Amino acid sequence: MSQKIPKEQKLKSDNQIQFLFNKGKSIFFYPIKMQYYLQSETTERKGLQFGVSVSKKYFKKAVDRNELKRKMREGFRLNKTKLEKTLLSDEKNLVIMFLYVGKTKLEQSEITEAIIVLIKKLLKKFNNPIADKEADL
Repeated sequence: MSQKIPKEQKLKSDNQIQFLFNKGKSIFFYPIKMQYYLQSETTERKGLQFGVSVSKKYFKKAVDRNELKRKMREGFRLNKTKLEKTLLSDEKNLVIMFLYVGKTKLEQSEITEAIIVLIKKLLKKFNNPIADKEADL
């Protein structure tokens, strides 16, 4: 399975982002907050869409914000396969936004670890046996 992030998985629509923050739920694991919304009704598109965001309040320079966004995208890209398999088997749509809420820049490994924990927590919320097996490791 390709690890590339296809264009249709990128969250760009302002309407979807507003809906995500109004109706969605969140999970937190420092330094990342994950806002998500699971759509079980049938729509024309099945699968996953995600976006990343870093606050301008703590990171004034665009270079720093872009670096953190790149690290979050990479961490998610490497670990999204379990989530995609679950969504394909359940035929549901999932919209996710990762928000970096830390006040200092962290290394790639720490950000990836936080994203892995968030994905496992999300899979547990779906009552998925894959998440329980992974939690035992």
